[in-house]
Amino acid sequence: MKLLASAVALLLLGPPAHALDPRQAIALGERIRVVAELHDFNASEHALYYCTEERLCLVDGYPVFGTSGTMPKVGFKQLVAVIDNIVVALDHRGMFNPWSPIDREALQFSLISNDDNGVRIRGEFSDGTAAYVAEWLLVGGVSARVRLDCTGCLPLTPSPSPSARVEPVSDDARTRRTDASAKR
Repeated sequence: MKLLASAVALLLLGPPAHALDPRQAIALGERIRVVAELHDFNASEHALYYCTEERLCLVDGYPVFGTSGTMPKVGFKQLVAVIDNIVVALDHRGMFNPWSPIDREALQFSLISNDDNGVRIRGEFSDGTAAYVAEWLLVGGVSARVRLDCTGCLPLTPSPSPSARVEPVSDDARTRRTDASAKR
């Protein structure tokens, strides 16, 4: 009975299901690691734009990844790659709730390539409803986020109704030639 009470207390008093270590280092081989520092999202520190009354679309001018239009819970405070002890900042704007789709207590990064063209790193994240992928290319001590997309993201604007009519776009030069030919 004591064991059951202890288990219940641990479940009730333990960290929330989304609890991530606020600072993580993920080794991607011997020379490369990703270091992330996370923090709770504080809405009052950001410019928020809503597409509808309830759907959050932009945070600080960037599309929101990692939520299904709701307020983020966690964001990156800092995200860097360390290659041979050289620290390279990774763009993390718009990236929230960066939980791993496999292990919600760890971040998920992988090394895609490490060759003459540079180092390519991928991060895969999911909060359970909104999964997304980010990739960075690192060359000469600088990085560029080369991919940020999602699966299961809701569209920013509603789809046109089935009764909406879509007209084909024509090439103006062809239209003029056809009109001129018809006049002959």
